[in-house]
Amino acid sequence: MNRPALPITVTPSPGESMLSLLLRAAAQYAVAPEALLAHCLGSTRAAGLSPDSLTCHTAPAVLAALSQALRIPEGQLIPLTLSASFPSAHEEAIAWTSAARDMTTREETPSGQLRGAWCPLCLMEDRAGGSDHALRLEWALGVVTFCPHHQRPLLERCQTCYHCVERPEAALYGDQVALVCPACATPLDAHFGFDYVSHAHAQHWMRDAEVQQAWHRLIGFERQVLEHLRQPEGQDPAREALAFHALLGLMDSVLHADAPNSLRPLDLYESPYFPAPPKLSGATRHLKHPYRAAHLVERRKALALLIGLLEGAPQAFGFDPAHTTLRAARELMFPGCYDAFERKLLSLARLSLPA
Repeated sequence: MNRPALPITVTPSPGESMLSLLLRAAAQYAVAPEALLAHCLGSTRAAGLSPDSLTCHTAPAVLAALSQALRIPEGQLIPLTLSASFPSAHEEAIAWTSAARDMTTREETPSGQLRGAWCPLCLMEDRAGGSDHALRLEWALGVVTFCPHHQRPLLERCQTCYHCVERPEAALYGDQVALVCPACATPLDAHFGFDYVSHAHAQHWMRDAEVQQAWHRLIGFERQVLEHLRQPEGQDPAREALAFHALLGLMDSVLHADAPNSLRPLDLYESPYFPAPPKLSGATRHLKHPYRAAHLVERRKALALLIGLLEGAPQAFGFDPAHTTLRAARELMFPGCYDAFERKLLSLARLSLPA
């Protein structure tokens, strides 16, 4: 049964996520996006669905119902999902707020809620151009820790109250919708800082050529991974896909601890370019696959550490070269993690050989 169409139509922005569109549409009626879904789909069909799950994948029947209720052509809704725009992005490539392990089966499942991330300059340009704030779809991917357009780190903490924003709220500001912090209601484009960095240090970062060079090396790598994730998934895994999965396994190794709140290999290395407090992700670091539930600053630091180790140039990312070696990294790992780390390293070495 078709639901009545809503009177206000919200136009999708280029590169926007389904979560962002639903937040903006719900703000027009001062309701939560879950309430908007219940209206568009009906309570029965909406049960078990969320804006986050629809961002990952939207079934054709649900897509048709949303198209009819929101008065948006299906062709404009399809690109708002990860399964359509990044068909090679599986569950382990998506950034989740948390994950849990089943004590019987030992299987690990993510929370189902996407971890928040945004670029304040992108959001500022949205409003300056007369549009609503829009969350970009690629910001939901764990491997994306920088804004590829502005070449600066993405944020996950409000720069006014320092609350970790897992999902922003949407509020009407005149005739525009702004994404705001759920704790202090400040628009997410109000301040241009960096997570876990003082304002004075942030200004120094923007003028430091070595910091900028380290960032650009990571940005270039992230762009390559994004291009891989945009490619259709084939029946036979390509070398790029195998290398990406091996890299995810390596990042799991440096982000893993033997118990909650124990230190990980990542916590024992320091870089002034990539700050990450040691006690973040205390509830998920004991998982076999902690990377997908790690905080944004942890994923960024882990990627910088691994590239520095693999290239033999940790100093390029601000790490002490005397202590940041593959041998030292192995010694800091727990036995099970050490074996997995060795296997992934061997896989990467084999894939680097000529085909």
